[in-house]
Amino acid sequence: MIHWGQRNLGIRLVSSENFDTDAATALHQIYNAAIASGQEPCSSQSTYETLIRQDKAFLVEGRRGNVPVSAALFLCADCTCHFILGSALSQTTVRPLLHALIWEAVQHSKRIGCMQFEMGRLGKSEPEDSARAKLLNGFGADSQTRLKLRLVSQ
Repeated sequence: MIHWGQRNLGIRLVSSENFDTDAATALHQIYNAAIASGQEPCSSQSTYETLIRQDKAFLVEGRRGNVPVSAALFLCADCTCHFILGSALSQTTVRPLLHALIWEAVQHSKRIGCMQFEMGRLGKSEPEDSARAKLLNGFGADSQTRLKLRLVSQ
């Protein structure tokens, strides 16, 4: 799934240096998708934008041609990178669109000095076959409350 995304998506990492109208639109779309799916984002969309502009968060976008098809938001704090929000932006393909974006975020967080990568939690009432559970468990985790990756320098 990661390899498919790396081969078929144009992946762009967005930080304070290149935050633009396209990135703001992608952030707006994944924020609204999270709310529509029943998630409750911890902060407002404008707070997330401010964090990106302060280099405390970053966005990873996936594109097919010039069309954005997926995006994910990550927050960095205390040597840990946290997966905050992520969503497909369109229904243009049946393939998983977030795996390669998350992998890019893992690599980027390691480059900027993070030692852990927090994927988030599954709620006790969340079914193990939900889309979110499949995404989180797709990175090799057993069905657990939490998946933590320790990023070590080589």
